[in-house]
Amino acid sequence: MTALANIGELGLLRKIFSEINIPQAVYKELLLLKDYGIEVSIFSASWIKVSSPTDSSILNDLKDILDNGEAEAIALSLELKADLLIIDEKKGREVAKSFNLMFTGIGGVLIRAKALGVILEVKTYLQRIRTEGGFYLSEKALKTILQAAGEEL
Repeated sequence: MTALANIGELGLLRKIFSEINIPQAVYKELLLLKDYGIEVSIFSASWIKVSSPTDSSILNDLKDILDNGEAEAIALSLELKADLLIIDEKKGREVAKSFNLMFTGIGGVLIRAKALGVILEVKTYLQRIRTEGGFYLSEKALKTILQAAGEEL
């Protein structure tokens, strides 16, 4: 989410998903962006629900191996039996996979947006996320995402 917020495109998520649940830790990350002057529409978005996972035992176990945002996101996904978890960190994706959670990253979100006709081109968004948003994406990952979107590097 922060990658899209960094480039002022958080609204893309609304066009793809009817509702998004985010944990407190991710909400706090977005608050920091607002402090840096980045427009974050989350503060008035009724389609974004901020929740805290309630199972402290699994959350504490996850926090031993992941940062707060990823740990809370996985714990919340498990509790809510979420249809899809949006997570980009490699370690977090490995943990999500171990729990049999369905997940995607920013690339998958953009591919879905293109398939739904919300955006015309994935490449433009990836370039903006990498340059304006400060989001690291390897050339290999970039190429894989663009191929999946039917685009070229």
